[in-house]
Amino acid sequence: MKPLRQLLVGFSSVNGLSLEQRKRLIFAIELVANPFIIFMDELTFGINARATTIVLRTIRNTIDT
Repeated sequence: MKPLRQLLVGFSSVNGLSLEQRKRLIFAIELVANPFIIFMDELTFGINARATTIVLRTIRNTIDT
C-alpha cells in the first residue's frame, strides 16, 4: 500500500489510481461504512478475474455476518 498512498483518486493519466484500483477503493469505502443495504450494479466491471473473486468472496462474507 505504501507505493499507492501518494496517488490521486482520479484519472490514471494524471498520476492517479487505475480504473481497477478506483473500483476496489470505492467498494472498500462502502463496506467500511457498514451500510444497511448495498446496491450493486455492474460491480465487477473493469476489474480482473482475481479481483472479482476477492470482491465476491467479501460480499459473501458480509452477507453471512
